[in-house]
Amino acid sequence: MTAADAQRALGGSGPLSSTESEPGSCQVRLGGWDPGAGTTLILMPVDRSPRFPFDQGVWHISGNAPVLVGSRTAGAVDRRGGWVLLPDSCREAVPQANEDERLTLRATVLHGDGDPAGLARVLESAARGLVEQHGCAGPNAVTVGEPSSASPAAATDFGTVCGLDGFTLPQPHGGTVVERVSGSRDGDGWFCDLAFSHDSSEGSFARFAIVRHPALATALSNTRFPRARCGGRDTYFAWDENDYWSPEKRANAGFPAKKDLSEAFRTAARKALRCT
Repeated sequence: MTAADAQRALGGSGPLSSTESEPGSCQVRLGGWDPGAGTTLILMPVDRSPRFPFDQGVWHISGNAPVLVGSRTAGAVDRRGGWVLLPDSCREAVPQANEDERLTLRATVLHGDGDPAGLARVLESAARGLVEQHGCAGPNAVTVGEPSSASPAAATDFGTVCGLDGFTLPQPHGGTVVERVSGSRDGDGWFCDLAFSHDSSEGSFARFAIVRHPALATALSNTRFPRARCGGRDTYFAWDENDYWSPEKRANAGFPAKKDLSEAFRTAARKALRCT
């Protein structure tokens, strides 16, 4: 990556220092020379579970953050860092990765906030460098598009949840529910998160996704989530509750059962996309 790319990713200008540790990993620090001073960016190839980024209860892509689904390489970024998927043929670029694990390049920002668009460019540059270094894929194997920014939090209309016509739910008791959306229903990925506005520390209590991007769809291929042909493309409908609801909390809030929640989303999404 260039110095300008690193400065943009770290959200400022000033002197840079860098070090390399494990193979393929590096650390870049902006604006400070003493240990712990200055905003720091760490880049590291990491192996993840076969279901990444849709690990049950811990999604790593959602409506709460900018997503990278507009080009060949999928990923996500926010002010604390981000990740992109690496080509499956580049297993040697990720030390000790098992055959069924997913290959990623992870960026972590410490002691400050990063710039999501700048982080996307650095992830692309660094991933291309790994591919070239190992000679494990062609020159166009890594292409990262512009981040699709998450919408501001807005009060949920329970007659049209997540702006999806026909997606209706009973309004939970206990406070105002807000939603955030990223991506596009007409593109390779669309994501929506629901959360109580007064309970931000608990995070989202429900997440929904419409997934077409081939690299993301691979993670859903052996799951319970339904697949359909929509606009001539394979499309998955996924949802997760982020380990938020205990049975007691669900009952007290009047939130629908898992089966009813998933059916309401799947039916509305299929109709909106005119799936067969």
